[in-house]
Amino acid sequence: MRGGIFKVLVAAALAALLALGLPACDDDDGGSSDGETASSSKEGGSQTGGGEPGADFEPAPLRVSGDGAELREAAEAVHAFYVARARDEWSATCSRVAQAQLEKLESLAAQSERKGCTDLLESFSTPMSNEEWREATVMDAESLRVDGKQASLVYQGAGGETYSIPLHEEDGEWKVESLAATSLG
Repeated sequence: MRGGIFKVLVAAALAALLALGLPACDDDDGGSSDGETASSSKEGGSQTGGGEPGADFEPAPLRVSGDGAELREAAEAVHAFYVARARDEWSATCSRVAQAQLEKLESLAAQSERKGCTDLLESFSTPMSNEEWREATVMDAESLRVDGKQASLVYQGAGGETYSIPLHEEDGEWKVESLAATSLG
């Protein structure tokens, strides 16, 4: 009995993390701006998204209103993480997670009899509409606070809501340290 309760607790904890990790964002004008880049991940896997978005699902383009190459690199990494999640590209999603967080996910997967990060995240994917998935990929990156290999990306999301997500630099690339962006508003 103890193992069954533990599995339920692990599942509830992961579900809470994943629910927080998809901030709803909003693209007011739907057009492009000077600081905009399209970021997408094509892994060759399903393009239907974790909540069954249709074949016409297109992620929102990334906007970078702040200055600097490092800000752009960090924003592209986070945007690619959100796009991969929206498209059900679990291997690409897990490859964008910092090693320490990935180890935690792998441990949770083992304890819940899942086959690693990809299987764990897929099993807890939240059904959402095409529009909700698109909103989850909207970002206007404003700033990056760097302290060695640690950083915090601040970006605007839905309705002007400001979010922050922690990052870690590994092998010259920014990786997300959390599945959940924190609302600063």
